[in-house]
Amino acid sequence: MTLTLTTELEAVNVILSAVGESPVVSLDDDAFVDAETARRLLNAELRSTQTRGWTFNTDIDYDLTPDEDGYISFPANTVRYVFEDKDLTRRGNYLYNRADHTYEFTDTETALELVTLLEWDELPEAMRNYCTICAARKFQDQSTADPSLHKFTSTDEFKAKADLDNYEADAAGWNVHTQSTLLLRMKGRR
Repeated sequence: MTLTLTTELEAVNVILSAVGESPVVSLDDDAFVDAETARRLLNAELRSTQTRGWTFNTDIDYDLTPDEDGYISFPANTVRYVFEDKDLTRRGNYLYNRADHTYEFTDTETALELVTLLEWDELPEAMRNYCTICAARKFQDQSTADPSLHKFTSTDEFKAKADLDNYEADAAGWNVHTQSTLLLRMKGRR
């Protein structure tokens, strides 16, 4: 047997097992309410956790180009952005210049950082594991008060978060001698 990355179906089944439910064979069937609830909790956790911004879902110096009418739209999955020394914000799906009170741009604007939500298959295993454990703990807390079914604890969640943070540090090449998250955030970059 070859080990592969955790699938979304496997994650949903882990969440279901946390409350003693039987696994499902497909995510396409809406008939099983608990599986749909588990999937919704998993997706909520994925959105929440990715919003922070990680090396795998943050683009640096991302150019946003105006369309033929001068409007700049964000990619639909954009959750956070940083512009340097400009009073720009997102209104709806468009970039808005608060200083000039306009949606119209003549030049490309560059976001120092652009954080996007990625689909399950685009995520590293450490993120998949952390979000699965968080969603499983929340699902069991919502579904049952039976302590014998409480399979995931804050300790499991803490370990999964530490694994995710270690993945991030390795991927970003951070170390105590050259860079830290705090230093990068103070410089406006991450």
